[in-house]
Amino acid sequence: MRKFIVFICAAAIVIILFNMFYECNHEWEEATCQVPKTCSKCGATEGDVIDHHWENTDCGSPSPCSMCGTLEGIELTHHWQPDGSKLCKVCGLDERPMDVRFVESLGKALDARWKIMGDEVWYGISERSTWEKIVEAEREILGKYANSHFDDPELGEAAADYIASIDEVETALEGFGTEEWESDYYDSIRHKENVALYTVSTKFDIPVAEENREKLSELTESGLTIVAVNKLIENLRIHDLGGSGNVHNYDVIMENNTEKDFARFMYLVEFYDRNEKVILTRKFTVYNWNPGEKLTRQISINGGYAGMKVISVEWE
Repeated sequence: MRKFIVFICAAAIVIILFNMFYECNHEWEEATCQVPKTCSKCGATEGDVIDHHWENTDCGSPSPCSMCGTLEGIELTHHWQPDGSKLCKVCGLDERPMDVRFVESLGKALDARWKIMGDEVWYGISERSTWEKIVEAEREILGKYANSHFDDPELGEAAADYIASIDEVETALEGFGTEEWESDYYDSIRHKENVALYTVSTKFDIPVAEENREKLSELTESGLTIVAVNKLIENLRIHDLGGSGNVHNYDVIMENNTEKDFARFMYLVEFYDRNEKVILTRKFTVYNWNPGEKLTRQISINGGYAGMKVISVEWE
């Protein structure tokens, strides 16, 4: 057994001494993109792997690496728009800012809506299936922008509102053909959509087809009016005039602090007590209400009030 061990140790010493004094006359094989320069005799390596060899990097028909056959890691050559916008004319890669991409898609969604509607106005559509097609078309174009990050926060908020309205229309369609549908869509959802469109239009030109420019203008003008109406609602004030006994008198102050002329404007207001119980409902109507005009209407409430809320408005 001892002789065997001695033999192994002697062999190891011989190998070590051989490696110490023997110098391989390397025969190098050139480096590739997978292995560095390598000796074909002893397997020694030198340096690093080299870059892939791309013969054609055009995004339309790139060639794989001539050494290893892969396309992984290739930096494609794209054909950007003449104005420098990073939208490739060949493969469609879109590296433009999110804000720009969304606005372009919004224009496409509106064009899709109007193509489905044809010559009909929204309240003239008699088939629920038509609205379902509109919802599906707009969601397909705009759904990918949900929860996206926008450089302009206000634009991002408008985008979120418009995208949310698509689902709201679908939910409201459960009552299609009823007064609830018209109320839900026109007084809530459509108002939200138009305000969103108006907000976007103040920052970007929404690119719709030329034949739809007038339709877009009507919607953004509606959005501007709704913004003005919301401002009027927020500005409604009440002034305590005192009273006698349990009766309190108040001036309800209405001021047109917008740039809009209203032929008729109507507030329906609820006044409630500390227990949030409605104690009085009043309608205030103003005719030929011009910008800057301040009007007052007097009311009397038994026991006073704790708050008020505008529950509906109408205007012409």
